[in-house]
Amino acid sequence: MSLACKFFINQDLVINSSNLFKKIWCWKGQERLCFLLWKVARRVLPTNVFKKHHHISLDDVCPICTTRAESLLHVLRKCTSVVSAWQRIINNQTPPSFWNDPVNDWVISNLNQSSVAKSDWSVLFSLTIDGVWRARNDFIFRNILPNVDKVVFTVSHLAQV
Repeated sequence: MSLACKFFINQDLVINSSNLFKKIWCWKGQERLCFLLWKVARRVLPTNVFKKHHHISLDDVCPICTTRAESLLHVLRKCTSVVSAWQRIINNQTPPSFWNDPVNDWVISNLNQSSVAKSDWSVLFSLTIDGVWRARNDFIFRNILPNVDKVVFTVSHLAQV
């Protein structure tokens, strides 16, 4: 059991979302993915909306689609390139709530799912979030256009390892 999991089990947390944080830190996935999911649940990923709110940036527009503000849910679930990646990975086998749940409900419900498309869904879910976030950062920092095929291939490959 990881140290983080032991900490959350043994502490009397004041956080309202303690079940979510316990679920994240006790999840059996890679620790770097737990940390990413934790940042998603805490809403501290440095999206343009986050940076504008904290006076780090003047612009909150999504750099990929340039049509909406780059909120946490936009970058991970609603941007047009992200939607097509999710649709290919899940083969349209998710309930409508997948597309509409608030952030914390979305994370916990998908970590609780056992299987979709003959794979461990919680692993596919976290790897897809990671792949989408990496593609976004490659675009911003390395000027590499997001490639849905590459994200889907990488997620599928890593899920099988």
